[in-house]
Amino acid sequence: MKKRLLITYSVIIIFSLLLTIILSMVITRNENFAQTETKIIELTKIYANNYSVSSNFTEKIDENIRVSVIDATGKVIADSEGIDLESFENHKNREEIVAAENEVPKSVTRYSSTLKKDMMYYALKVNNGDSFVFVRVALPVEGINSFVSEALPAMLIILGVMLFCAVFLGIFLGNKILEPVAMVKASLQGIANGTFVRVLPTSWDSEINTMLSDINDIGVKLQHSLEASQNEKEKLDYIINNVSDGIVVFNNFAEIVLINQNALNIFCLNPKVVGKNVSVLCAEKKIVEALDMCLTNKESQFFEIDINQLTYLCNVRHTDNELAILVLSDITATRNNEKMRSEFFANASHELKTPLTSIKGFNDLVALKSKDASIKKYSSHIDKETARMLTVINDMLNLSKLESGVETNRLEIDLRAVADDVANSLRPLANEKDILLTVCGEGSVFADREHMYELIKNLVENGIRYNNKGGAVEISIVATSKGTTLSVKDNGIGIDVEHHSRIFERFYRVDKSRSRNTGGTGLGLSIVKHICEHYKAQLLIKSKLGVGTEISVVF
Repeated sequence: MKKRLLITYSVIIIFSLLLTIILSMVITRNENFAQTETKIIELTKIYANNYSVSSNFTEKIDENIRVSVIDATGKVIADSEGIDLESFENHKNREEIVAAENEVPKSVTRYSSTLKKDMMYYALKVNNGDSFVFVRVALPVEGINSFVSEALPAMLIILGVMLFCAVFLGIFLGNKILEPVAMVKASLQGIANGTFVRVLPTSWDSEINTMLSDINDIGVKLQHSLEASQNEKEKLDYIINNVSDGIVVFNNFAEIVLINQNALNIFCLNPKVVGKNVSVLCAEKKIVEALDMCLTNKESQFFEIDINQLTYLCNVRHTDNELAILVLSDITATRNNEKMRSEFFANASHELKTPLTSIKGFNDLVALKSKDASIKKYSSHIDKETARMLTVINDMLNLSKLESGVETNRLEIDLRAVADDVANSLRPLANEKDILLTVCGEGSVFADREHMYELIKNLVENGIRYNNKGGAVEISIVATSKGTTLSVKDNGIGIDVEHHSRIFERFYRVDKSRSRNTGGTGLGLSIVKHICEHYKAQLLIKSKLGVGTEISVVF
């Protein structure tokens, strides 16, 4: 900065001095030119007034003054330089002669081929009897420019002295001005490493001292802000590196900008991966595709992946500052527990189904052979409860199959045909409560027919069981370009809003006593939810207590 200031200051001084010299020379030259013009006009008038044919004044002229006499035809008839008159060109068309002849005399400056130098000319018309002549006076222009040649060396010396003084003064003032700036720079650099020191306002200029005081105040505030920011950063780093989840932050170019210790452990990486592409994490395509989808569409993505024999729930979320955050939660224990529970349900169901079937068969034999009315009554209760238990076990087996995730053979299924079959099978149950059961619409999906039958059957059974006498249940199917929607709507007892988030849990009952009285197992809607998850269908519920319920499945 000091060098730049010195150069700028010197350039300004040099430019100012040169401009002053040039203007002085121009003004002086113009002034001398005007004086010479006045002199030549006066001399021409004198010689014109004293001219006569008999006079010989051209022989007694000063050496710097040239006088010529030119006749009306333009021929030179007398000249003070003593040059052979026959050698002169005709002067009829000379500018000063033309001006004099027109009675508008003027001074003219041009190069004289005779005297080999620049001359100023002025001529007047003088009557000579019946004719006239022109008296012309010439002065050399060199007398005008002599000032320039004489003054130029002195001006150059003055320019050099002034330039030297300017450089010296510039260095001195630059040091004085930049000294506080250098102190401020050193002080502000100390903020970065925590060694901020106030700059003492000891400058010779009061404004600079005021500025230094203000900078000191700003420096103190900035130091405190940096310290607070550093403390917050350390806290945040501690929290991020000690949470149980793995966290990776990406910029808009899918490059890693932050990764915590748990994420490094999950992917077996070192901190040097910061700044590299997402592809360095692992060979799992799901992460790359989900991140690309998140950055492109700004939509959150949820999925599960297996890394090093562990299962992680991944959540990729887009932030307002154009970043994407990947959070990996270890759900291995949860999935193992679910697997063990599913296996338990499956094994227990299989173990219970055989003895229950035997009990039901023996109970039927007892009812057939016994004629005692009380025994028949008890047998009827046993048969009812046994059938209910077998229904629960069958639902548990179906749920276990769905949870196992075994892929089924998917075909294009006509949902209307399946809905008609369900309606026909459940019409006797609907007739018992005088419920109107209807099916409308057309549509198809690629699925397992047994799954679709189970899905519709559970929804319609709930609509019938939890309905009022004389109510209605409607199965509707709507096909659009975006997919197919299956809806089961009833005008029954409805479900309060507080239970909407839990009714798809297994064995959850809004009213346990009523559920048992209607013959429900508590697994129907849980089976519906698992079927929807299996086919990645959207499950929606609209229900209001005392009005009715509508459950829709969007394929």
